[in-house]
Amino acid sequence: MFQMFVRELYVWSKLEHPNVLSLLGYAICKDTGYPLLISPWMYYGTARSFLSQHPETSACDIMNIVGFRVFQN
Repeated sequence: MFQMFVRELYVWSKLEHPNVLSLLGYAICKDTGYPLLISPWMYYGTARSFLSQHPETSACDIMNIVGFRVFQN
């Protein structure tokens, strides 16, 4: 599991795209020992919380929007 975390940490640290949050750092949870990846705070929260607050929007809608924007860039 640690090797997977290190790989994810490395890959994310190299990403530069307007639709991908930057990686600020990492931490190890003192309660569980699980690694945590830290990114900037999102004003609208997570996709899950956004969907719960906007029931007229589906997960597919979000994926289509994000996918379309990634494709455009």
